[in-house]
Amino acid sequence: MVKLNNNKNIPIRNIGNFTKNAVENFEQNIVDQTDYLEKVDNNLKVNKNTGIQHMKQNKLF
Repeated sequence: MVKLNNNKNIPIRNIGNFTKNAVENFEQNIVDQTDYLEKVDNNLKVNKNTGIQHMKQNKLF
């Protein structure tokens, strides 16, 4: 058991489970964020190309 300043004991297993869950959530957030950024990047590329084509068609480019 780990003793805190307020003299409450916390089973080390609880700390281990908390840490494990925190790491798993952190890893999942990285994966989700990467997927999100890839989607944003693809959307920006598509919108940029569409905008350039529109400007060329309207002789704005």
